Amino acid sequence: MKFVNGYGVKYPHPDYVYYQIEAWETCYISGNKLIHYHIDKYYSNSLSQLAPAAFFAAIGAIIGGPLGAAVGAALGIVAGNTALSVLVDEYDCIWFWYAKSWEFKWLPVYPYLYYVPKYIRIATWTAWDDLGIGNP
Repeated sequence: MKFVNGYGVKYPHPDYVYYQIEAWETCYISGNKLIHYHIDKYYSNSLSQLAPAAFFAAIGAIIGGPLGAAVGAALGIVAGNTALSVLVDEYDCIWFWYAKSWEFKWLPVYPYLYYVPKYIRIATWTAWDDLGIGNP
């Protein structure tokens, strides 16, 4: 994947120009191990105004439907009162990444055992990295 970073880039993410991605479109790029998901600026603005549990539920629903929404809400509860406006990039969009491979993982919210991607990262925050990929 061709990433951009440095001056004027809030956090590393796939290159808008190289992949011909516009700020007003929602899309994803399928990499070798990860799905690189771009949320358009309008939906990103709405999401960044939500409470963390609702925000993570929305991301979870994109990844895994209704069950993913439940996992996302649990993750949002664990994340606590995070300021979500820091998740938008220089184009006011949100990027997140998740693994193509999944596993069972214990989270400290009932029912405790969830089937989740082995890697989840939203903007600058990595929830977990069981693939050893690290941060971009």
